[in-house]
Amino acid sequence: MHTARHLLPPANPTHIYQRITQRATIHLTGTVLGMVTWDGEKTRLTLASETLFLPGKAPERLAETTTFRPVHGKIRLSLRGRPTRPIRSGDRLLLMATVDRIHNYRTVGSFDYQLHMAAREIYVSGWIPSPDHIWPIPARASLPQKLKELPGQVRQEMGDFLAATLEPGPASLYQALLIGDRSRVPPEVLEHFKISGCMHLLAISGMHMGLLGLMLYGSLLWLLKRSTRLMLAFHVETLAALLTMAPLFLYALVAGMHLPVLRALIMALLLLLAVVLRRQRSLIHVLAAALLVILAIQPLALFTVSFQLSFAAVLGIILAIPRLQEKFARAGHGSTRIRTWIQGAFLVSCLATIATLPIMLFHFNRISLIGPVMNLLVEPLLCLWALPIGLVAAPLIPIQAELARGLLTLGSLGLEGARNLTAAASHIPLASVQTITPSAGEIITYLAALSLFFLPGKKPWCLIGGAVLLVLVTFHFTAGLWFTKEPGQTTVAFLDVGQGSSTFIRMDDGTTLLVDGGGNHSSRFDIGERVIGPYLARQRVWRLDQMIITHPDSDHTSGSGFLLDRFRPKIIHVNTIDPDDHRSFGQLLSRARERNIPVVVGRKGEVYHQGVNTSLRCLGMNGTGDLSSLSGNDLGLVIRLDHGPVGFLFPGDISIRAEKVLLADKWSGRRLAADLLLAPHHGSDSSSSRDFISRVNPRLIVASAARAKSGWFPGQRNLQLWRQEQIPLLTTGNSGTITCSTDGVRLECTTFEKKRLRLK
Repeated sequence: MHTARHLLPPANPTHIYQRITQRATIHLTGTVLGMVTWDGEKTRLTLASETLFLPGKAPERLAETTTFRPVHGKIRLSLRGRPTRPIRSGDRLLLMATVDRIHNYRTVGSFDYQLHMAAREIYVSGWIPSPDHIWPIPARASLPQKLKELPGQVRQEMGDFLAATLEPGPASLYQALLIGDRSRVPPEVLEHFKISGCMHLLAISGMHMGLLGLMLYGSLLWLLKRSTRLMLAFHVETLAALLTMAPLFLYALVAGMHLPVLRALIMALLLLLAVVLRRQRSLIHVLAAALLVILAIQPLALFTVSFQLSFAAVLGIILAIPRLQEKFARAGHGSTRIRTWIQGAFLVSCLATIATLPIMLFHFNRISLIGPVMNLLVEPLLCLWALPIGLVAAPLIPIQAELARGLLTLGSLGLEGARNLTAAASHIPLASVQTITPSAGEIITYLAALSLFFLPGKKPWCLIGGAVLLVLVTFHFTAGLWFTKEPGQTTVAFLDVGQGSSTFIRMDDGTTLLVDGGGNHSSRFDIGERVIGPYLARQRVWRLDQMIITHPDSDHTSGSGFLLDRFRPKIIHVNTIDPDDHRSFGQLLSRARERNIPVVVGRKGEVYHQGVNTSLRCLGMNGTGDLSSLSGNDLGLVIRLDHGPVGFLFPGDISIRAEKVLLADKWSGRRLAADLLLAPHHGSDSSSSRDFISRVNPRLIVASAARAKSGWFPGQRNLQLWRQEQIPLLTTGNSGTITCSTDGVRLECTTFEKKRLRLK
């Protein structure tokens, strides 16, 4: 009941979520919460809102803000570039921003950003157009307010000190290790850590808290034992454990008290409490207690990846502890003991990998095969060298900056070593294997097999049963690599990729194709990796048979580089091999050459697929009449799919001029009639002429356009024309991914929210 209540959005009418019902430009006052981050491209901050003013016309003087309405609740704001004045935790600001409720890509498999932010009690986000739209508000904070904002300020100062002291590479890694801020870690470095299976080492976790607790406990115990009076008056081990708790709590506050930090803090405090109460018999009770406390505080944590991975990994290690204890008890001395420790560390890493495997595959569709070995190499550099030195240097920053600088420089040697190791390991063939998403049945079967191996007093039949289940689930999971399942019907899915276009087609004989692969994109957000790829993995696609790029514009190609690497299409059809100034398209062509994937320029009349019931062919534009007056989008590929008498038309981004050329061409013009039309150029008024719509005569039009572009895509002229012609319209921005299926007789379309529309 507690969790269900938190799954609902805020109901208080004064909450900013209730005041912001659609995209709007507003003026807002509030107080900065926590650390302001900078990733090299954008500045991000969280504001505790106080007052709100609509419609967003800038007041010339603060005295004119009397019409502001009171609000409360957090809002996440981003600014391209950096603010002209430093912003710190606790600052009060007046700013202008374009805001909206947080929305997800409504494509199966994509990251649930809405739930991720709801776990932080953030339901609204926005963009600040310019640093000039931020105005500081002079304010005198009370002592409780100053104390509340102190951890965020300390975190900010530590981040700035690291950035100013070290080179960008080590500084970004130290920020991740010490204060939990990965925003400045370059994407390629993060990818290397992912491939090598060491990504978890860049998050503040039980390793950090355990190491800090051990250092504090050991130091305090040594100091307390220097006093005979204290040793006679108190149980110094208990006293040291109690004194260790407060610094751990303060460090968690400085680190941002995010979910992994909170989990590590609670487990560390419970372990110390177990020491105090002499109750250390079962670590699994500590794990269960930590889980219960976290879910009581943050119930939505249950749905977060970090929560699931951290508890699964620790559970796997706890279950292996009895076996490790037996191994260490039999260990001798010298080289034998060192070998035993290395074997134990390797076993722990393997068990953590095995325990988290279904979660990793479900959320990320990848597993690092070199992870256990790389953890043995990287962990000492980060956790036994860089991290301890960083933890010692951190409290010295405000009092002995030069000494802290020297220590951090020394610690950065470990960071550089870890970065070089992971970079080298990322080039090992099959270092990281990318897979499909496992089904619920496969996950349950895998866990059942593991449980048979870990049963107390297990018998031979348990081991045999577990092995059989593992073989069966492995075969079922990888079946798509060995044979093609023929679904018997054709499925066409228009993916919600924001302002862009990507369409997945699965023929009735199992052939898979992707028409375009672009959408919203930034240096740290790849639409192919975050949205299209996860969708294909959910559809259990191991490899694409074909990829079709209608034209080079980034909103059709921005994710195609990742998709080529991940799904290795057997052939790529394009309208040109001249990348011109289209960066993402040029990268696609380069990667295709490196991997010996054929790239073919499509022409009118070419058949891309011919099955018993289905066909896919090119209607233009290359080879279609006189193209001398056309350029850019108008030279894109126009594709037609048929399953029996049911037809689909994909005209890319052609305009009215190209439509006229198609209509005038005898061969192409006769083949334009289709049951479903993907609106040219996302429904822009520059396309979809009356003559073109009349010739196609669609039963349904689908527009691939972002929700934020409503009013422009589709255009008002087209909306009016389609209403006059009584043609139903679905847009990906409003309906999410639209999946249409046909058996050659009936055609049925389903939105992301399972609303159905039958056309035949």
